[in-house]
Amino acid sequence: MAKKGYHDDASILAARQKTATDGVQMDDKTMDSLKMNLILSQVLNVQGTPATIVGDRMVAGAISYADLEGLVKEQLAQSHEQ
Repeated sequence: MAKKGYHDDASILAARQKTATDGVQMDDKTMDSLKMNLILSQVLNVQGTPATIVGDRMVAGAISYADLEGLVKEQLAQSHEQ
């Protein structure tokens, strides 16, 4: 299930119906978690998923295991230099 662009009420309802979650209601804890994630994404300027953050680097989009491993090693080396 993929959609380009922002969702609207109709696309959200269609997704809920397709996944049989139309009758599920979110509780306050879930809403608080979603709100905090939205605030964090705005502060970090994350504009899509996936986004991987390692140390002081953020990679937008999918990343291979080899690239992730290289990024982790790079960030670890930098942290040991400080």
